[in-house]
Amino acid sequence: MRSNLSRLVLGAAVICGSAIAAVSLYHTKTGLSLRAQVGQTSGAFLHALSLYEDNRIGQALTTIAPLVRDGHASSLNLICGFVQSYEPVAATEMECVTVLESRADQRLISLTDIAIWAQEWDAGSQLIAQRLNLGDLTAHFDRARLIYAAESGRFDPTDLATAIENARLAEDPRGQYAAVVSTLNAQADGALSPVLAETLARRPKMTASDAYFELAKLIQTGAVSSSLSYTEVLNRADATGNPHAARYLAQYYLANPSHDIDGTQTQTWLAKAAQADDPVAQYNLAVSILNSAEPAKTIQQAIVLLDLAAAAGFVPAKNMLGATLWQNPDLLADDPAQVRASALRLMEEAALANDVNALFNMGNIHLFLQDLPKAMDYLTKAAALGSEPARGMLEQFGASAD
Repeated sequence: MRSNLSRLVLGAAVICGSAIAAVSLYHTKTGLSLRAQVGQTSGAFLHALSLYEDNRIGQALTTIAPLVRDGHASSLNLICGFVQSYEPVAATEMECVTVLESRADQRLISLTDIAIWAQEWDAGSQLIAQRLNLGDLTAHFDRARLIYAAESGRFDPTDLATAIENARLAEDPRGQYAAVVSTLNAQADGALSPVLAETLARRPKMTASDAYFELAKLIQTGAVSSSLSYTEVLNRADATGNPHAARYLAQYYLANPSHDIDGTQTQTWLAKAAQADDPVAQYNLAVSILNSAEPAKTIQQAIVLLDLAAAAGFVPAKNMLGATLWQNPDLLADDPAQVRASALRLMEEAALANDVNALFNMGNIHLFLQDLPKAMDYLTKAAALGSEPARGMLEQFGASAD
């Protein structure tokens, strides 16, 4: 009996020992690795964290990649903690998680970005291969970014050109722009190397809207030809979120009224750029309102636009706002004398910035105020900057513009 009891106690001890060993192994690095290999989500996540803590970043990225691809919540939270510091996906980390939850393609894109920043070339290459296998052709441009960032000798010298060409063939506007810059750089014996570096190494990385906008500028200068017109490329830049395209389109139609017979395009793009707080567009839209037979309410809108542009420091707006209020102080509810005093200060600021129209206006106003020395001083400065009206007035007074 005692012998059997001993064997039972010994057996129990062995079982307990094995259980303790199993529990201990479960949370060790070896155990986490095994759990990751058999596809256990929590094990894979903890294993990735363990690898990261051991500074094995590349292995951590490849371990967590399937979880990120599948939308694992904790993994997405972790990735957003990194990506928001370098390549923000949204305004906040919480919004970043929401974006990654709804966009499967962005998950591996963000993970690729992390691999490039961490200089984990093998992990980055694996992630790019996965994306290409899933049909994400934007990965070609990221491969160009990765190759460009890698140390010399890591990739074959022709790999960068191949990646850029593949991105171009995939109709990725970033690849199209990089291909143009690369070609022009070769023709210029490397003079555009800084531009190519900016294209591939900038942070945040170049977007499609950035690329369309830069391509449009190259088309405008005649540096490249395209089956798309300058305005068509700018339209694409605007549609993909470029903040400057609307102003460029407005300026194009202002300079080429024959391409916008009824003025619809001009007004549309001016309004959009002005709404985006572009002071040049605010000024131009205000001028178009003031030059038209608009009702008083619309004139007030022009004053508001000029005030916004002037507050942003746009000198012509200061002059135009000052001149308008000087002539029509009743456009504001304040005391007319105070309105004119404010208007005079605005034109003085513009004149100090050598705005030729402000100098001419100040000359006229000081003639009205019967301050001939100041009037002559302003008119002389305006004439020296090319103002023919100022030169004519000086001649009437027998003064020289020189």
